[in-house]
Amino acid sequence: MQIRYLGNSGFEMLAGNDLLIIDCAEKEPLSDLRGFERVLVLATHAHGDHFSSHIFEWSHKNSNIKYILSSDIEERSRGRIPAAARVNYISPGQKLVISGAQIHAFGSTDEGCSFAIWWHDKLLFHAGDFNLWDWKNEADAAFIHKAEADFRGILEGIGACIHEPDVAFFPVDPRMEIEYYRGAVEFAAAIRPKLLAPMHFGERFDPPESFYTDIQGLTDVVPIKKRGDECAV
Repeated sequence: MQIRYLGNSGFEMLAGNDLLIIDCAEKEPLSDLRGFERVLVLATHAHGDHFSSHIFEWSHKNSNIKYILSSDIEERSRGRIPAAARVNYISPGQKLVISGAQIHAFGSTDEGCSFAIWWHDKLLFHAGDFNLWDWKNEADAAFIHKAEADFRGILEGIGACIHEPDVAFFPVDPRMEIEYYRGAVEFAAAIRPKLLAPMHFGERFDPPESFYTDIQGLTDVVPIKKRGDECAV
């Protein structure tokens, strides 16, 4: 399986003649959509850095595209979703089997869903905006306490269903400044992904050495740092 980074939280995965795209906010993915036998396009929530209505234009290049969207997108994007689009909506706690993929939606500490995806004999986890949003440089103690409780509650539910996914895509967002990668480390400690692909980090992934020290032994970090980077798993 080949993984390509699309920017922000967007990735595409290629396996055989199938293509899986998650949270692409760009007008176009990196791969040429023509010729793929099956194309699945997922979006975890309606935020503009995760979802764009441009994805529906792709069906002109490949009539086999099917869309799996978090249910909040249906509510917030009325009028922007073509009636002819093959759209399936999903909410936390629901499961879907489609085009050779099994998808299980979990909750988020922001909006929409996070996804576990069984696809081509691999287990993938995409967090969407599920993270320990610990804005200690801005928030008061009550906000931080709730953020930590919400994160660990959802994490416990995820851990009850999946363990050691082949790849987990997870936010490592430096805007939080203080211990901004702590959510990724706690997630890796609980779920033990074989590989962790950071996302939501801005133009380039460039964490301090302490990130690698803290996550060492829990998972291996995918060497994807900017749009267009790719790796094989």
